[in-house]
Amino acid sequence: MRCAKDEIDIVLKTLMKSSNARDLRTGIQKIVQLFRNSSFRQRLTDESGGGVSSIAVKRQALSVLWKNIFDFSMLALKTLRTKKSTAEEYKTFSELIQNYGHEDLSTRNTRQRLPLTTINKVREFVFELFDDEVILNVAEKELFMIISSICSNREFIGAFRPTDVDVLIDLFESRLNVEKSRDDNISNSVILVAAKALDQLIRTTKVIGISMHDHVSECLAWATQRCRSYLADDEETTQAVTTTLLTAATNLMQSEPDQAIGPLQIGGSVMLAFARRLYTLKDPTVKNVAIEYILAHLFVCQVAGKFQGLDPGDLGHIGRASLDAKLLDTLTETVVSVAEIKSLTESEEASGVRRAPKGYWKPLSLKRRKHLELCVRLISASQRQFLKEKELETMEDPVERILDSVEFDDSPDTQWIDSPRQQNTKLPSSILLQSPLFTYALCPLWKAATHLHYSPNEEVDTYQTMFPILSTINGDDKHRQDTLTLVSLLQLVCACSEILPFGEIWSSCSLEDWFEIPPADALRGEYFSVKTASTEDLALVVFVIGKVLDGAGAPGGDPDLQIWSLRCLLQLTESTACSSFVSNASLDSLSNSWQFAWHALLKPTSQYPLLTKSLTTYSRGTFIITLLRNIVHFGCTDLTNVKRNTHCEFLVSESCTVWNLPAFSESLTLDSPCLVSLANSLLVRASINNDSSVSYASVFPTNDNVHFPSESIQKMNRFKILCTSLRTISNEIKPSEGTSKDALISSLIDYSLVIIFGKNPLKESSLAIHDVTNPSMLDIEEFRISCLKRPYNNSVLNSMGKCSILTTSN
Repeated sequence: MRCAKDEIDIVLKTLMKSSNARDLRTGIQKIVQLFRNSSFRQRLTDESGGGVSSIAVKRQALSVLWKNIFDFSMLALKTLRTKKSTAEEYKTFSELIQNYGHEDLSTRNTRQRLPLTTINKVREFVFELFDDEVILNVAEKELFMIISSICSNREFIGAFRPTDVDVLIDLFESRLNVEKSRDDNISNSVILVAAKALDQLIRTTKVIGISMHDHVSECLAWATQRCRSYLADDEETTQAVTTTLLTAATNLMQSEPDQAIGPLQIGGSVMLAFARRLYTLKDPTVKNVAIEYILAHLFVCQVAGKFQGLDPGDLGHIGRASLDAKLLDTLTETVVSVAEIKSLTESEEASGVRRAPKGYWKPLSLKRRKHLELCVRLISASQRQFLKEKELETMEDPVERILDSVEFDDSPDTQWIDSPRQQNTKLPSSILLQSPLFTYALCPLWKAATHLHYSPNEEVDTYQTMFPILSTINGDDKHRQDTLTLVSLLQLVCACSEILPFGEIWSSCSLEDWFEIPPADALRGEYFSVKTASTEDLALVVFVIGKVLDGAGAPGGDPDLQIWSLRCLLQLTESTACSSFVSNASLDSLSNSWQFAWHALLKPTSQYPLLTKSLTTYSRGTFIITLLRNIVHFGCTDLTNVKRNTHCEFLVSESCTVWNLPAFSESLTLDSPCLVSLANSLLVRASINNDSSVSYASVFPTNDNVHFPSESIQKMNRFKILCTSLRTISNEIKPSEGTSKDALISSLIDYSLVIIFGKNPLKESSLAIHDVTNPSMLDIEEFRISCLKRPYNNSVLNSMGKCSILTTSN
């Protein structure tokens, strides 16, 4: 078989020697056809450099090869310009540029780099084509396809000068401006390709860090014109063109939010109206465009609020495009209704995106995660506006109330500091039940939880009396929810905890629970404010989810409902760690809610203990062990003792239940990182039980030929646990396979040191977070600070995908 490079060389020689138009067109098409073949692209990558294994040589060989391809292709097109040009050869040249950026030819070790001179030649050649009226009349659409291919390539755009970007914007102006395109009689197909090219330019400049702030106004103006024309039922404006321009505007607003405030005051209301119309359509792709735009619109409003001196996260005023209470309520009702989130869950199930065996975690699609993010952002903004409005209505003297809620520092640089907890400042339960949070999430969940099959007992009734507001939520048979609706509601709660880990969305008061976080560098940084939920508010959410967990764990409980209940609580452990870290209020109610969830998870009549027999990836058993590990590690059930740095009394009394789980008792080795991490955290928080009735021999069996020292029960148990840990290390290290799993080995060594010394002397803190997929460890204080300093407006949810046992799915 001929080498891939030789095949290209033969075609290039033909292009160089021939002046016949037909031969030139055939030669360019032949090159493109070769690159369309994936096996040819792989052969070219492997054979570059004549078999030399040096990466530098391969890169150089690919660079020279592509230089020759572009040089000869441009030479052929210039020759064809003197003859009769057709649109086909320019379309072929566009595909050639696309092939240059193909991922098969851009691997980490063989990424080619064109010489800057060649990139400049391509750019100048393309700009010259737009100056040729003859070619424009024949192949205007194909020329914009070339521009689109260039704009999608980082290497080309990275070499552009600011004046080159200005030239591109001028080219777009004559096609995307409604009045100019009508005057020049530009076809919709050309306008659509130009709009896609603009979108590619904005995306690429956003990724490589080139600012487009000088062109924000005109780009948003084009999108506004098209949206207004479409809403006016103009036949010349198609939905495809308007949707593409709205996508470009969305990307520009995300990268330049401060520059977008002014243009949105002019045309933001029109684009928002168009996005709302798109959202009502059934096409999921079009609906996702609307979701992305509304998220970007919210983001710009929050940035405007920051410039206007409002609290972080509050929505600022941007003229007619402002999201006032009425418009925000309308958007929230449309996007976050139970029927809407259920229908989206059904469509995802029907599409087959979430493929996994029953009872295993099914990562959500990117579109579903984006919709959940929008739901969370809308609920959070609506909840804030609702609370502020109702608090002003109930205050006798609003000004005095606001001044009383803060203190001032006497230092020259006066800063807002943490305010003392105000008593009896929460709204009445009858008003809170009308808030968006209760309307769309907590009330439907609680009503459904009361209908799940479980065995009520005095303990449950005792916990429930801590939250009088729950007794005012009436649920009857008509509120009985099907499993799919319940799962959808749990996904919403889970997204709330993941996107806003400090729990501000659960807060029932807008003026309290603000905290100032000092900068890492006192000389350069700025204090930044965060809003948290009070421990009572967070305790209510944990209890409601715990009630669902309790009902779902009964015999015959639905596996999906179990997994999402576990997933919610797993995410709420992070919120608990953050909230308890900054709160000076009593932590008893929050600890009690977690104790209720603990009992629901480990009571003998539930399915959960038996599920720990299987710790395969994404299984319910893995979720259970990871949730227990987080509860123990953060001390969720004994938050007061954790703050005092003392042993957790609840965990000491309940540790036997954990040690006797099938995950421990039915294995000679600890072959799961999450299981090792749970054992390590439990030993640190609760030490080793001295009760002689605890059968560590069954929990950690050893070989019969091992003789234990006849010492105290505690020493003997410590020795047995250490033997198990070391045996696992020995089994993992196999000379035939080389090194073992880094994460597991790191966890087991840390675990063994804690057993021997009571702490890890190699670390400042023995409390280390062991990520299942990442062997690196993070100190608990660093973790909390990192959550505190997480940017408020971080829109990439990469939501539902960052937990240690989860993955993202596109």
